[in-house]
Amino acid sequence: YRICADGNNIYCSNVVQVTAENENEKPEEVSLLASYSNGSLTLNWEESEERDFKYYKVVWSQTTATPVYPTDGYLKAESTASNTSFTDDGSKVGSRTAAVDLSRGTHYYSVCVVDSQNQVACSEAVTLVEGVVQ
Repeated sequence: YRICADGNNIYCSNVVQVTAENENEKPEEVSLLASYSNGSLTLNWEESEERDFKYYKVVWSQTTATPVYPTDGYLKAESTASNTSFTDDGSKVGSRTAAVDLSRGTHYYSVCVVDSQNQVACSEAVTLVEGVVQ
């Protein structure tokens, strides 16, 4: 920052640099478990203890082994900290552009915790290969 006076001539003070510090720590990751049955994958995770919890983002990818939000989009946003499960049947939801058959190919999932400062921490990924949780 600096202050300048404009008249016949412009006079400015020295520049003073100010650095903002975010004292809010990044959220902690949650542990993610998965089970597959009848063409659907059910994800369950522990409730976040983040004091300024904003939401969970359930993230899915067929190409990224460790999917993260916002890079890989998301299937569901959940703003209630105690809601700790999601069932994916392969439908077109969230940022998924077309329905997929979860019994074929490889699918990667994670759950990301986002706080009010938009800091993100994602769980370890769960991998589904040909309908089998790895």
